[in-house]
Amino acid sequence: MNLLLYRVLWGLGVTSWERMQAFGAEQVSAMFDHEEQGRQPPYGAALDLGFGTGFWSVNLAERGWDVTGVEIVPKALRAARERAHKAGVEVRFLDGSVAALREPRVGSGFLLALDFGTVHGLSPGELKAVAREVSAVTTDASPSFQTI
Repeated sequence: MNLLLYRVLWGLGVTSWERMQAFGAEQVSAMFDHEEQGRQPPYGAALDLGFGTGFWSVNLAERGWDVTGVEIVPKALRAARERAHKAGVEVRFLDGSVAALREPRVGSGFLLALDFGTVHGLSPGELKAVAREVSAVTTDASPSFQTI
């Protein structure tokens, strides 16, 4: 889905992808369990690409991760910040493009990078940019990148 269409749909309140979060939740939790295996919180820095309303960002923060999320739609940013506030967790939500992670000063050293439905709609050039940016901000120590 291109960015303009994504923004228009958010503006109209058409966010059907947000309802899809519950599907596969068991598999996603198993993935998180695997990443956390043999360790104690805090688990380290996690990066959520295109977080929408922050469902998984908040879930990770509740589990003990230090979460930063990058999203380009202001309405989604507001919804995610409200979700984190209601959950009583700290998540760093940033306005920015997943294809330019260094621009919003995301930081570096991420142990876990997540995409739950963002990059599949990007052009080949944008996909290469996302891969380059994720590589630049993740740690060399066994980074994980999961796209669902």
